[in-house]
Amino acid sequence: MAFAATGSMAWALADRQRGLLAIGGGLAVMQAVLHVWFGMASMSTVHGAATETVGSQGDPVTMFVAHATAALVCAVWLWRGEVAFFAILAALYTRILAPLLLVLVHPSVDSEPRTVPEVDHHIEAFHEGVLRHVMARRGPPVAAIRF
Repeated sequence: MAFAATGSMAWALADRQRGLLAIGGGLAVMQAVLHVWFGMASMSTVHGAATETVGSQGDPVTMFVAHATAALVCAVWLWRGEVAFFAILAALYTRILAPLLLVLVHPSVDSEPRTVPEVDHHIEAFHEGVLRHVMARRGPPVAAIRF
């Protein structure tokens, strides 16, 4: 039951890439819910071992630190894995799927030759005149060089 609840919550939130804070917060909340749930389930045992279980849980501060540490370690681990997974998906898309879609969707060659539109030479002359007076300055500003 706990696996189904945790798995369904993770599946519902798996629609996009999440950040470290969102993953860590979700893990901390889920650990708290499962801790309380298992604590209540162990208290309601039929064999009368409820007093043993409650007494053997230890210090609440130690339990909190253990759960917080586990949530932090798992959050970093899952976050880095998620970043790697989405990087792999992006690489697969750009290297395999996108070129494949271009091949499959590309229109077939028509039997009629294409006509080349007539070029207006007046517009080309205007652009050449404007670009003749443009200065290209690449690199850092002069003040940064004097630093």
